[in-house]
Parts: sequence; C-alpha cells; structure tokens
Amino acid sequence: MGAIDLHAHLGKWFFPIEADGVDDLLRFMERNDIELSVVSSSRAVVYDFREGNRELWEAIRGRRELLGYLFLNPNYLEESYEEMDRYLVREEFVGLGELYDGGYIGGQRLDCDGHRRILERMLERFPQRLVLFHCWGRDGVSRLLRLAKEFPEVKFVAGHMGHPDWELAAESFRDVPNVYLEICSSSPIRGKLESVVRRIGADRVVFGSDSTLINPAFVLGMVEESELGDEEKEMILRLNARKLLGAGGGEV
Repeated sequence: MGAIDLHAHLGKWFFPIEADGVDDLLRFMERNDIELSVVSSSRAVVYDFREGNRELWEAIRGRRELLGYLFLNPNYLEESYEEMDRYLVREEFVGLGELYDGGYIGGQRLDCDGHRRILERMLERFPQRLVLFHCWGRDGVSRLLRLAKEFPEVKFVAGHMGHPDWELAAESFRDVPNVYLEICSSSPIRGKLESVVRRIGADRVVFGSDSTLINPAFVLGMVEESELGDEEKEMILRLNARKLLGAGGGEV
C-alpha cells in the first residue's frame, strides 16, 4: 500500500537533520513505500522564498514522485503575487505551503491581512489549489479556524493537526469540511489517531511525515500500528490525498 505524503521538505534547516537533498528524500520514500511526496522548500521558509521556490522547481521538475508547494511571504505581497503567477501555472505545484504562523515570517500570523490577500489572489487566479498551514497549538487552531470559515472554497491541510492540541483541532474542525488534519508530530501518543478519527472521521485525516526533519517510518507507524480498520488506514495513507490532489491540480 503506497502512501502519499502531503507534508515533506527539501533542503537544510538551521538545526541538524539527518538528510536534506532530493536523493535523501527519495531514499526515505523508497524505504517506507511512499509513492508520492508533496514538498516545500526549507530555504523558502526560513531565508529567501524566491530563491527557495526556484530551487524547489528545479528539484521536482520531471520527477513523477514529487510535487511542490509554493511558499509565499505575507511581508512581500507584490513579490508573492509574482511567484504565484510564475509557478502555480505549472502542474507540478499543487498549492501553497507550508505557510507559517509567526516565527519564520517576522511574527505574521496565519490570519494576518497579508495571508488573507494571498488567499484572495490565489482564489481569483488559481482556484482549487491546496493550502498547507503550519497549525500548531491552541492559537494556531483558532487562527486557521477563522481563515477556513472565511475562505470555504479553499481546501486547507492543517499541518501537525494542532499538536499538542490535537483534540481541540479535531473538535474545532469537525463541522468545517474544508479542513483536513495532517498527522505528523514529534511525539507519539497512544490512541491519538483513533481518537481523532472518532471525532472527525477518517475521510478528513491525511498522512504527512515532515520528512526529512522526521523519518517517515515514525509517522507511518502511527497509522499501521493503530487499531483503525484497513479501510480507514487506506483512506488516511493515500485515498484522501488522491482526492485532494485531484481537486488541487496535481496528478496522482
């Protein structure tokens, strides 16, 4: 059962990680039976978003097993609009991500005016694209909840599903159908996935690994060793992502 990873990264970070290149990512994918990864650029997130987006495009171009998220910075709206026009016309880019709350973008929040204007522009020019947001903690959940209600046409992927407040995320987004919970985090909790599925349904949960920051085997184990049924596991590992990518312009 090949998985589809909706949350992966390419490139170095400012803290040590085991691997950072395309070959490293592909090796992780092969080891863990991941057939497709959607990737954002770490350089784009933490340093230069235009340079990082360009590097990502060069890395994923012509690779059937990789698709891309475009990273945009709400502090630089005109430049972000130019990046959108440059890359979202390409079928390799399925949407925006991993858009951040705070730190990496000078304190700007998920629901800041800049992100709102970016989403408005995306809907105007590139509808049906996905948006992966870094959704961490109670504040991240509440900010994404406001955006999701304001932009019901956008399919949002809640990266980390609000960890450590994943129970709040499952409750908060239960009746907000355009938000999908992505499961990666850096700590294991027994029964976490089963509890989330009971609250929101397996059809609203998707697999993401945070590779190469985290070895995908860690997050895959959450699914494979859970007490969910085989059909629920398959929905989380691949079927839900296939539907989202089909709606978001990706080829799967």
